[in-house]
Amino acid sequence: MNSSLLRLKEVALYFLHLGCTGFGGPLALVSMMQQDLAEKRKWITTEEFVTAISLIKVLPGAFAFQTAVFMGHRRAGIPGGLLAGACLIFPAFLMMCGLAAIYDEWGGNTYFKTLTIGFGIGALALIIYSLVQISKPYQKQSLFYFCAAISFLGMFFQIAPEPVLILALGFLTWVWNFKSRKLSLEAGSILLLCWIAFKSGAFVFGSGLAIAPLLENDFVREQQWVDLATFMTALAFGQMTPGPVLVTITFLAFRLGGFPAAFAATFFVFLPGYIHMLTWFPIFFKKVSASRGFRDFAIGAIGGVIGAITVFVVRAFLPANGETNFVSAGPLILLSACLILIAKWKIPSWLIILGSGLVYFCTQI
Repeated sequence: MNSSLLRLKEVALYFLHLGCTGFGGPLALVSMMQQDLAEKRKWITTEEFVTAISLIKVLPGAFAFQTAVFMGHRRAGIPGGLLAGACLIFPAFLMMCGLAAIYDEWGGNTYFKTLTIGFGIGALALIIYSLVQISKPYQKQSLFYFCAAISFLGMFFQIAPEPVLILALGFLTWVWNFKSRKLSLEAGSILLLCWIAFKSGAFVFGSGLAIAPLLENDFVREQQWVDLATFMTALAFGQMTPGPVLVTITFLAFRLGGFPAAFAATFFVFLPGYIHMLTWFPIFFKKVSASRGFRDFAIGAIGGVIGAITVFVVRAFLPANGETNFVSAGPLILLSACLILIAKWKIPSWLIILGSGLVYFCTQI
């Protein structure tokens, strides 16, 4: 077997394994890649890896998925990049289809509903914790908090769509800092689903969790394809399964149109990541990896992400139409316990969600 085939096999086996065992969300997946591929296997130097992920993090698209495609491309060219992305998401895709397939049978069961409410509380705890993790590099910059506040207000009062806010805030902070330095189903429904998936995948800045407010707006509020409870269940399953959180859309699409819809939505939500990592980004990375402009853009873009995710969390706490309200003693205590476990002992996300569901279930029966 020649060296190129050996490298492709190496890429496929590694990312298939990571796709099956990579619990913990995008930050955990990228951390595993750094330890395995940069520090142990030496596919790339640690310094190059850190530089690459700092750039990928402010690009639109799924953070962990695009990092995987970049590393596959680095190891085995374009075929390696394609293979890395596919192998990473394939296990989670199958799991989400399976969960969606049994959801109709079990979804109306009172005990199952209680369990999924508990899952949703655990998922919310992970999202809140992720806000802190995503914000860490920018916590000392007042402009970042200003952008997060503007994004929150813009999303909460529906002044502008999330992608517009993120790009506008990123551009404005870049301009501001540049100026400162200068001075000192059906055919129609399937097409709509594919567009929503592509749009969501194209504007996921900073973390795969940033897809939550985008999907919630499209699936729950605009199209009313699912209710908030079902959406929260999909989000919880998306974090319980290994691989990128973007597979949340797989579950939602499967419920709308079965396997074909799930496949189409999954393909289009990850397509922007393939486009970025297999075309211009590897070349761009070599030339402008130390660009100050990207760091400036990140302040506004990630601030926009934080504001949008915070709106999603607030809406989840205060759902409309008589749906489950988390603002009561039991859910708040459980949410607080989950946050303490995540922050202090770094419990895996799937275990947090599963444990949250079981605890809530046991306290309600």
